[in-house]
Amino acid sequence: MNINSLNGAGIQDVYYNDPDTSNATFASIISGVPTTLAATDVLAAVNTDGTSVESHLASAFERPIDSFDSTCYKYVAFGIGDQSELIGTTMNTAPVHFASQGNMGPALKYNRFVAIFQVDDIGTAVAGVAGANKGCAAGMEPAKFIGTAMAMGSMAGHLWGTSHSLAHTWENIAAN
Repeated sequence: MNINSLNGAGIQDVYYNDPDTSNATFASIISGVPTTLAATDVLAAVNTDGTSVESHLASAFERPIDSFDSTCYKYVAFGIGDQSELIGTTMNTAPVHFASQGNMGPALKYNRFVAIFQVDDIGTAVAGVAGANKGCAAGMEPAKFIGTAMAMGSMAGHLWGTSHSLAHTWENIAAN
C-alpha cells in the first residue's frame, strides 16, 4: 500500500544515503544510480517527540491536529538532495540548513531539508473524529506532500517545519 501510494504521486525511485560517508550532507549518496521502490522496502515514519504523531506534526507544521491521522497514513521524510528531480526544474539547488554548532555541521550531520509526505497505509475508509483526526478515504490514495522541514530537528526527536523554524528564529532574534 505504501509503495503504491508513493508511485501514485510519481515517487518511484530513491537514492539511499550512506551512513558511513565522510560528509553526511555533501557526499551522502551511496551511488549515482537511483533505486526503484519495491514492495519489500520498509518506510520508516517520521520521529516523534513523545507526543502523538498528529500532535507532533500539528506543532511542526503549525496546522490543526485533525489535519493528520496516523491510523490511516504514515508520514515519511525524504531528503532533498542534489540528485532530486526537483533540482533544475522546481528548485535551482538543494536547500541546506546551517547548523549553529560545529558538532552539527554538514560533514557530521545531514543538513539538507527533508520533504514530508502523507502515505496511504491502509486503503480503507475510516471516519474522522472531530478535533482529533481527519479520517481516511476508501481505496488507495496517492501520497500527499505535507511540507518541508529541517532534518536536524528530527535527530533530537522533534521535526521542525519551515514555519515553525522561522517562528523560532524570530523569537530568538527578538530576545536579543
